[in-house]
Amino acid sequence: MPTTQTSAPATPTTAPTTGPMPRTPELIWLGDGAWVACDGARPADDPSRVIAYVECKDHLVYVLPARASAEVRTYPTIRDALRALAATLQPSVRP
Repeated sequence: MPTTQTSAPATPTTAPTTGPMPRTPELIWLGDGAWVACDGARPADDPSRVIAYVECKDHLVYVLPARASAEVRTYPTIRDALRALAATLQPSVRP
């Protein structure tokens, strides 16, 4: 009876990535479920470093942007809020 030899699947390789890298906001804890979201690519003394005020309460995450609109946005999780804030940041360039 003939046998079939199977080889292990090739391990996927990833090519070096070039281009912009997404950035994640830095959170500075204020206490009691509140943070300030900052753009870590900006110097600590740059007022435009502050992106938003973030507060978790009543099972929701409230985000008050410091830029553009002053409309409070709500998100179901802190992860969703951070993704939305990250989308407002310019990507950094890979070396």
